[in-house]
Amino acid sequence: MQDMIELIIIGSEILSGDTNDTNGPWLACYLKKMGFSLSKATIIPDKPDILKEVFRRSFKENNIVITCGGLGPTKDDLTKEIISEVFDAIISESDDAKKIVQTNYERLGKEWVPEHNFYHRIPKGFEPVSNPTGLAPGLFIEKNGKMFMSLPGVPSEFRNMFQKELFKKIKKEKAVPQTIMIRTRNISEEIMFNKVSPTLWKDLSKFGNPSSLPRTLGGIDIVLTMNDQNSSNDLKSYIQSSPIKKHVWQIGNKSLPEYILDISRKKGLTIAFAESCTGGLLSSRITDIPGSSDCFKGTIVSYSNEAKINVLGVKEDTLKNFGAVSIQTAEEMAKGAKNILNADICVSITGIAGPDGGTEEKPVGTVGIGFATSAKSGGEIKLFRGNRKELKGRFSQAGLFLMLDLLMND
Repeated sequence: MQDMIELIIIGSEILSGDTNDTNGPWLACYLKKMGFSLSKATIIPDKPDILKEVFRRSFKENNIVITCGGLGPTKDDLTKEIISEVFDAIISESDDAKKIVQTNYERLGKEWVPEHNFYHRIPKGFEPVSNPTGLAPGLFIEKNGKMFMSLPGVPSEFRNMFQKELFKKIKKEKAVPQTIMIRTRNISEEIMFNKVSPTLWKDLSKFGNPSSLPRTLGGIDIVLTMNDQNSSNDLKSYIQSSPIKKHVWQIGNKSLPEYILDISRKKGLTIAFAESCTGGLLSSRITDIPGSSDCFKGTIVSYSNEAKINVLGVKEDTLKNFGAVSIQTAEEMAKGAKNILNADICVSITGIAGPDGGTEEKPVGTVGIGFATSAKSGGEIKLFRGNRKELKGRFSQAGLFLMLDLLMND
């Protein structure tokens, strides 16, 4: 029987639009990666009657209930009180909770005054959950074969506590199925499943339970919960002979920047960028990954034509004859940055992110992507759609995929 998991997101500020929820999407992705699935997510206000009704209903309908929010020290933090009523558990002091809170305050160099927050008082029968990032302990109970867990709503605290403290409780009690992610690019679900490979879903179902997730920056991820723990090699063989092979860039769950860095390390190659319209976004995405300094040399943001000429060595005639957004300019940018930063491979981006600056010949969304290695250099022009923020994201994605191709073929 599949576990039913519901996330209850508590916060009037989310329903009013003042705050965006990020815990729901994160949890859904994390559970999917670990072989589980989020059955339902419910957002409710800080109102006692609604909290009680939803808590009772959710624990009745699901095997695992996860709440986030409402564990802080303010008057609208009602989660503990509602749990006390729903589970008929008196709130009292807990020595274990007291130890967790004292440790948290000491870690942050603060003095704990119990009367200011009552973090050490929890519903009887509940286990306090360590909070390695914040102050308030979480709560956990297993009752009648079901689990109820409450975490703070602060995203960093929610994620750390669930990953480090609570998922192991789920994993200990449940059989964790093997999941495999097939990551693709430059294709939509409609084209993938109707044109490129009409039998793909049926074929994948022989290996396990497939699900499809379109990505904002292009491509789709197919997550396969396997039937047979030993069938991953058969699946990989199938993909290698499938029409979708040319669209698959990874069989695994690493992000594109992580994957690029892994291959760079394995091949002993250093990488760099030259950026114009992306303003350092490629560099930012790469350096978000710990350990990126192993192989990432840096980026040069040459936003103006003067910077392209004076810093990267782009020829004035190139800009005059072909423009800033051209294969020729992109190639010279990549060559210049490669030499300055002493990298093995360099990719450059120069484009029109809008909303102004486009022409009939080069509309908004046009981007020149260049490259330079020790053996060759070149570039290409691509056209994307979207607003300024979306286009910068798509430009950066295209640049990273070009870097991946160069690394794979080096």
